[in-house]
Amino acid sequence: MKTILNAILLVLVTMASQEAWADRNFEPVAIHLASNTGDPKVYYVHGSRRIVRIHDTILALAPTGARDHIYRSTDNGTTWTQVGNNPFNTYSSCLLSGGNETVFHFFRNGDKVYMVKFRYDAPVPAPVVIYTDANLAYTSHGEYGRVAGTVDRDGVLFVAVHGNATGVDASNPDSIYLIESEDNGATWTRAGEARVIRQGNADRSWGFMHMDVSRDNELLCAYAAWNGEALELAISSDRGRSWKTTQLASGDIYQPAVLPVNDREIYVFAQSRASDHASNHASNPIKGLVFNKSKDSGATWSGWQTIDGSAPAGDDDPSPGLGSDGAIYVAYGSGARSDSIDTQNGEAPRQRLAVSDDGGKTWRFPAASGAPAPAAPKNLRIVPGP
Repeated sequence: MKTILNAILLVLVTMASQEAWADRNFEPVAIHLASNTGDPKVYYVHGSRRIVRIHDTILALAPTGARDHIYRSTDNGTTWTQVGNNPFNTYSSCLLSGGNETVFHFFRNGDKVYMVKFRYDAPVPAPVVIYTDANLAYTSHGEYGRVAGTVDRDGVLFVAVHGNATGVDASNPDSIYLIESEDNGATWTRAGEARVIRQGNADRSWGFMHMDVSRDNELLCAYAAWNGEALELAISSDRGRSWKTTQLASGDIYQPAVLPVNDREIYVFAQSRASDHASNHASNPIKGLVFNKSKDSGATWSGWQTIDGSAPAGDDDPSPGLGSDGAIYVAYGSGARSDSIDTQNGEAPRQRLAVSDDGGKTWRFPAASGAPAPAAPKNLRIVPGP
């Protein structure tokens, strides 16, 4: 998603799980100050995983133009050092941790999916190609070359990408594809043989996916139609061979991110326009950063609720996480100006953090309005995988 990124910032707070956030004094720390241009059209970021913590080392993605670079901190986020120098366009990429304290950076470029694999405290090698498919070279989603991923409880790596459903030209609809590795990234799905999570057709072109794994080791994938007309959650209990799909929205609610919280609760966060994108007529009773919740593993849903109505549609790409204290954290973009609420790519969006301690009944906002900082407190479980 194109979003203003005044700086990708990381807040790391040393606090016990029982301490109140309001009692802590902290300041945002810039990972990469050179990205502070103030231009909302420059950077392509999204709600996939972009940060890993292993022991006392933190690794995060921060962009320069259309390239995501990996930064490492060994002092709780006080200072950052770029590690490696990726020569490819890598916006909308993701960072995961796997077995043996290994870190993975996945991104797509042209018809190829690349991987950078390294031990968390070791030098970063050059990227290698792990999957090739002609369908990836043609995409209705243009510059949104999104890559999402997760690691299941058996240590299997999954990476989702979207590409043209027919491999003919960019006017055809996009499908969402899934590749996997059972050996910690040593081998991957063979070229052209990715499984299909959601098939595109004449009515829908799919993308904007976000993945996670439930407590029962089910794969969860939330995604939306390119035109904002539908949002779905797909669940697989057989490692992506088949999917049970539930439509959660039929209007301008899009850019979803999924978060399993306990054995049965699943949350889907998204952004919502206050008016229909095509007709510009009022259609949605809610707007801004919103969420939907299931208490029965996705069988039924409570309905969409607003977290922050000031978040401008087009820039609030939510990125949720579960704290070790049981709190739900959501980093997202929020408008510093109230008149930009209904404006796609509206002026002056700033990264904020929403926190709920009671299962979404109430939300608090530790970062002050306008603070350019998506925050990740130390007690946030930011390391997926076994």
